Amino acid sequence: MSRLQEFLNAFAQRSGLRGKLTKRLFAGMLAGFQNTVQDMDILRMEIQEQLTQIQQQHEQRTEQQKVQFQEQIQMLTQTAETEKRALQLRLDAAEQANAGLHEQLLLLQEQLSAEGAMMQNLHMLNENMRGNNAQLEALQSDNALYKVKLNTIERQQRTAAPAAAAPAAAQESDYSAIDYFDFENHFRGSIAHIKEAQRLYLPYFEGKQKVLDIGCGRGEFLSLMQEHGIAAHGVDVYAPYVEHCRMQGLSAECGDGIAYLQAQDSVDGIFVGQVVEHLRTEQIIALCDAAYEKLTAGGCLVIETPNPTSLAIYTGAFYIDPSHQKPVHPLTMRYFLEKAGFTQIEIRYPEQSKPAVELHSEDTDVRKMAEILYGAQDYAVIAVKA
Repeated sequence: MSRLQEFLNAFAQRSGLRGKLTKRLFAGMLAGFQNTVQDMDILRMEIQEQLTQIQQQHEQRTEQQKVQFQEQIQMLTQTAETEKRALQLRLDAAEQANAGLHEQLLLLQEQLSAEGAMMQNLHMLNENMRGNNAQLEALQSDNALYKVKLNTIERQQRTAAPAAAAPAAAQESDYSAIDYFDFENHFRGSIAHIKEAQRLYLPYFEGKQKVLDIGCGRGEFLSLMQEHGIAAHGVDVYAPYVEHCRMQGLSAECGDGIAYLQAQDSVDGIFVGQVVEHLRTEQIIALCDAAYEKLTAGGCLVIETPNPTSLAIYTGAFYIDPSHQKPVHPLTMRYFLEKAGFTQIEIRYPEQSKPAVELHSEDTDVRKMAEILYGAQDYAVIAVKA
């Protein structure tokens, strides 16, 4: 019972004159309150019915959701079981494949072990072959020397007078104090090695018709020219070199190369390999002047010599040869050639002439120091007559 209903009940129970007057004064209001109480009771019943319906609907929905949830769980369980079986099958297959790969790996390791031994043997054979090739090249150079010596002895025997031996001839060059052919074989390298290194200069002489090799030595450059169909003639002050070149079917003569060049009408190519370091300053200037005078337009002069900007030459190659005068700086050679009249001048530093020493560093100063210490042992100055 609501408080309003309790109030109405209490008001209705009043008696006596006071109660009657009160009821008569508030009769309309009490009737309104009574109607309100009745309306509230009806509303309360409706609300209760709605709450009951909502509760029932909620219980129904909860039951349906519960059923749906159980169905979803069952479906997920079935899917998980299916995927689990599929994964198990894939795992079994992977394990079988892995077992097969393991067997193949063991077999491959055995094969690689055998091949590794074979590769090691092959590497050793290759190293031995390189050593044998180097020895063979050295023997070939020595053989060429002995052929020259034998030919010289035979010629001397044929031309010698039966009388007492003639007095010794005056020395023709600085090389007469030593067997320079044998000296070069020992220190400069084999003929085949030098010839391969000189291929660098071949493009400068392609298509030439008259090339002069001043200081032709053992004929490496002349042989290179002959193989490529380029007419070339060599001059050297050392007679055994000239003899060797002629025995190889190369065109060469004994004499002063600068004087020979000065006597020519013209040439279209000049090669001077490892020569200017043997010359005095006035001879080098004379060579540059004669080269510019005798070269035809487009003719090329190549001068190769030890590189004094690489300090390593002073600990080895340069001072090994007692006939060397002094190294010629590349800028000095450029100056002499410019004064002679050349305007197209290039300086190259052959990569193959670098010593087998490297300083690995990203520092600019260290790299510069490495170039000074272990740069190219030789340089070549190439001048073309315009």
